[in-house]
Amino acid sequence: SILAYLLCLYGTGNSSFGEGDQTTHSLVVQNMVHTGDYLHPKYDGRAYYNKPPFKMWLATLPVLIFGESNFSYRLIDGLSGIGTALIVFFFSLHLFRSRVVSYTSVLALLGSSIFFFGHGVRNAVQDSMMLFLMTLSLVLGWLFIEELEAQARRRRLWTLAISGGLAIGLAVITKSVPGYFALPILALTLLLRGDALNIIS
Repeated sequence: SILAYLLCLYGTGNSSFGEGDQTTHSLVVQNMVHTGDYLHPKYDGRAYYNKPPFKMWLATLPVLIFGESNFSYRLIDGLSGIGTALIVFFFSLHLFRSRVVSYTSVLALLGSSIFFFGHGVRNAVQDSMMLFLMTLSLVLGWLFIEELEAQARRRRLWTLAISGGLAIGLAVITKSVPGYFALPILALTLLLRGDALNIIS
């Protein structure tokens, strides 16, 4: 988690914003903070509905708490990156029962330049939050299928199903249609694992 912190958060306030989505989304967040109008996002005086507002709403919290700075606008993205790394670590540990595999999985994730730059976790964009929520929903879906095969108690199944559905819903209101990406993957997983399908039918 220290490595994830250093890579996802350390020094994120030092670099300035360039052109593109990072600047656009940060200006929308800034307008929300200045006007107090969170229901009608605006960019350059015009309504901005290009992206759903969930992540931008969250991004207002660090700005309100710590004040306006490059770090405040990027904090939610860095925390999303750390959260994704932790999910990968613990899910790998669950699957393989090996800390070596878990550390290797996290290092593979943290070694990806795409994960950090462009629309990555060191920038104030929607993608890092969506990646966190999609990873969470995939893990919850996998655990649901495992519990289904083990014929777990209904309460546990409902908890996993509702939690996974909530994660998918939040991913959708973070970045629209790509938030549904977990559904076809989980459906394919369910089809490939015939035991779970037999229990359902």
